[in-house]
Amino acid sequence: MQIHVHGQMKNASLQSINMKNIGLYLHRAMMGQHLRIKSLGNTHFLIIYALSRLTDILKSHVNSMRVFTLMTALIVSILCVKYSYAQRVSEYSFIELISPDRVMEVKLKNENIHIVFNGYATKETYRHNGAQAFHGRLISSTFYNSNIYIADSSRQHIYRLRDDGTLEWVTGRRGRGPSEFLDIIHLSASTFYMFAQDRGQMKTIIFDNELNHIAEIPTGMLGIVAAGEKYTLIPASFTSDYYFEIWSSTPPFKEKGHLMKHLIPVGMQPSGYRSTRATTNNIGDFLISINGLPYLFIFDKNLVHQFTIHLTGYLVDELISTNPLPQPVQNLDMESALVQNITGGMILFDNRDILVSIRRTLYLLSMNEDSYHMVASFKFYNPDEDPNNPKSIPLGIFDIYYDKDKKEICLLSIHYEKRYCYSFHFVNFEE
Repeated sequence: MQIHVHGQMKNASLQSINMKNIGLYLHRAMMGQHLRIKSLGNTHFLIIYALSRLTDILKSHVNSMRVFTLMTALIVSILCVKYSYAQRVSEYSFIELISPDRVMEVKLKNENIHIVFNGYATKETYRHNGAQAFHGRLISSTFYNSNIYIADSSRQHIYRLRDDGTLEWVTGRRGRGPSEFLDIIHLSASTFYMFAQDRGQMKTIIFDNELNHIAEIPTGMLGIVAAGEKYTLIPASFTSDYYFEIWSSTPPFKEKGHLMKHLIPVGMQPSGYRSTRATTNNIGDFLISINGLPYLFIFDKNLVHQFTIHLTGYLVDELISTNPLPQPVQNLDMESALVQNITGGMILFDNRDILVSIRRTLYLLSMNEDSYHMVASFKFYNPDEDPNNPKSIPLGIFDIYYDKDKKEICLLSIHYEKRYCYSFHFVNFEE
């Protein structure tokens, strides 16, 4: 470990330091302005170093050992509180996040919906070692290491999307060994790592940019993984009091805490309210929704809560009316405890605009002067079908990817096995 001290204090004589200098030194030590530790170790070293320097100063100015002892204890207490607080991640509770001072209401309207059908689909086959085979249900996609990767929940494969639009099998197969899956349901990526969630084995496999299997994280079944630049949100186990575990997004991938205490305690119903969806943007902000509830929660990269959006409107109200009350009870039968999901696929853009799907409609929410409002709504149809045909139905949207270079939006639906992409010039999301 190397500790570097910056500033004039480095060569100052203790005899020339007056009490004003002591106060300045203490302030800087607590603020961490002139101490830098070149190590992955914890901040105890910084505290010890700062304390030793302050001890030398205080000895030259305080004759009373009793006063010296009291001041030393005070300094240790202040420094420990300072650095413990700096590393703490607030856990929050659901009730706390929907308090009136945190919530803004956004009404979703279904008039003047944009009908989108001019698009294309991925091919039905994938390539591997020069051969071709049919892929299964494509369920999730992510952008990582300058490529688009797509998960196949039927074959348990991960494909790389080639420039010619074909899929190339690069890793994954059915099994319990390294880089093998039983039920791959989601892909998420930070700048340096890709996270592949396997619901069947209740774990998330982490790949590096060479697609080497480098780590695994135990993962609950009720939710999907969201990899940010600093933290990764992992669905907590079914017995946890929280929706998410917080893990570091870089090696050694350690658990850092918990986020969002459950609305329904462990062992009580309706348990459907214990499931979540989450996504991130390139900055590392998080967008979270809870199954069956009309709320979107936005956190920054440090997991500090920013906004809670309460979605209202005819479609939302209709779905809520069919769900049981979101309050903990016991001994409900399965039918009475059934909770219908409200939100589906979601995107959080770097400017914190949002695309969120509800059933077969996609809504664009935009922020203006610290307040969200609905901008537009869309329905997407299979490019092979005529949207004017009464038998044609819009896609149910499970997963969304937006390609800002091509100005395309690509969707994965629970109703079809292919991936569908559409030209999407309605809004400049990066403004």
